[in-house]
Amino acid sequence: MEYGINIYPFKPFNDLADKRLLDRFQEAKEITLDDLKQTLARVHNPPPQISGSAIEERILSIFLDPNYLYGPDKYVSCCKDMWIKKFRRFTDKEKPLKFVLMACPFKVPVPLKTLRVTVDMAELLLIIRLRNIAKWIETIYEPGAVITILAEGILGEGIGVPIEDRTHYRESLERLLTLIQTDPYVSIHNIDDIHEVIPNFQSKWDERTSSLRLLFNQGNTKVRSRFHCSFSSIYHMIPTRDLKVDYLMDIYNEKIPTESLPEDQQIIRYRLNEATIEAVYKYLAFLDVRDETCYLEKIVPDYLKLTLSPKPLNLGIHPINAHTDILPHHAIPVYDLLFNHFTMKYLIDMRRSSSSFHPVYLVGDVEDAPFYYEQLED
Repeated sequence: MEYGINIYPFKPFNDLADKRLLDRFQEAKEITLDDLKQTLARVHNPPPQISGSAIEERILSIFLDPNYLYGPDKYVSCCKDMWIKKFRRFTDKEKPLKFVLMACPFKVPVPLKTLRVTVDMAELLLIIRLRNIAKWIETIYEPGAVITILAEGILGEGIGVPIEDRTHYRESLERLLTLIQTDPYVSIHNIDDIHEVIPNFQSKWDERTSSLRLLFNQGNTKVRSRFHCSFSSIYHMIPTRDLKVDYLMDIYNEKIPTESLPEDQQIIRYRLNEATIEAVYKYLAFLDVRDETCYLEKIVPDYLKLTLSPKPLNLGIHPINAHTDILPHHAIPVYDLLFNHFTMKYLIDMRRSSSSFHPVYLVGDVEDAPFYYEQLED
């Protein structure tokens, strides 16, 4: 997999020319919160291989373990001295390490990916992942660590995700955290407050968006590189929930030239492309203004940056486990009973799979939709 400069890389759907929908979904199951906790206790979750002599080296080794590290290890190992120095800002004062992670914006409103609006097992697994990292740090360094999820629903403004969907998602994320966590390891901060924290943020965002558009049109190589690295991921996030599945399979099928599509589908693909262009500019502009105004530093001083989009100067982590290559909000969590671990699958790929799936509903869930699926042997 190639790693983008700014964004988690898009994993393509399976061959979209294959429109045979097998829909091998079996009888639904219903579980309680206690049942859910028992399932989570059974899931294989290998501990990191901790090494090094100094406390800071041992903490860093967690993020170099293959089960936790996402992205090339050179992104972390090349900056070893920097990370040790950053850790010492906390260890020298015997204070908890403070990490931040930009994540959990909204469920992507693309019916080939998922139909849910609120959080499900995928976000729960991410929270557990972060808690485990904090707990492992605590075994090395007694003051431990705290991790703040910076809920980035604001990015939906540029992509076109309805505000009510973003609000329902964030509220369900906060509710989920209170249901399963009784310790201080993980917290959630809604970065919509950037409008209040940074004076004139909206005008700064709009101005930078216009500036990036102009630089791209002038042929600026850096801007064009950032744009192209982000385009595919955002293209597959633009809302298409009101379109038919068979339409979308053709529209997203890159092997079908636009001129070969029926006229109505050509129009949709054109509009999708135009919406993506504007959304990429807004996304990149947001990142620029966020960093130039030191917003993260204002929210969590001396923060240590985790990322789900591997890049230098960040600690890249697998959001769920080393078997997953799709972000939690982009697809459906599937419990593989044979291998005793969770994976993420696109709904359209599940519908065409020869495997059978049990939808699993959680009692008390805020949405009448499966919380996850169990995959049976072929």
